[in-house]
Amino acid sequence: RLGPMARLKVPDRAMEARGRGSFRFSAEDLNPVAYKDYLLGLAPTRNVYLHLCFDRARPSRAFCGVFAPSLQEAWVCFGGIDPSEGEAMRADLEHTLAEQLAQASSSSLVVRTEATFVVGKSLNSIAQWLEQRLQEVRRRDGSAVCVL
Repeated sequence: RLGPMARLKVPDRAMEARGRGSFRFSAEDLNPVAYKDYLLGLAPTRNVYLHLCFDRARPSRAFCGVFAPSLQEAWVCFGGIDPSEGEAMRADLEHTLAEQLAQASSSSLVVRTEATFVVGKSLNSIAQWLEQRLQEVRRRDGSAVCVL
């Protein structure tokens, strides 16, 4: 399976390789699919937007944000901040995030926001948090497309 952006020039080659397990293709074996056909009929509001950033020297200092316009919800997670310190900032962070997402929207979108603070010495806690959020989005709106 190559995905929606490329097709094989000679599909019979894939059928020949099917019984052998894996098969490598070179760029010359592929034809690009026109962009206008990519995700035909889906509006940007169907996307789920994901932003992840972290400090390479101290991966425990990280940020991850997930925004699902179709659900009118956004979640953010901060790593490397003491949870008690985070609790003091939570309300202001959620309010600011909701305001900024509403301003960026072309419609009068009201976004529910949630801020979380995790502890740990690696990105594992952020990755687990992200996995839970994406599973929740998938459960509530299975037709969404994630944009990194």
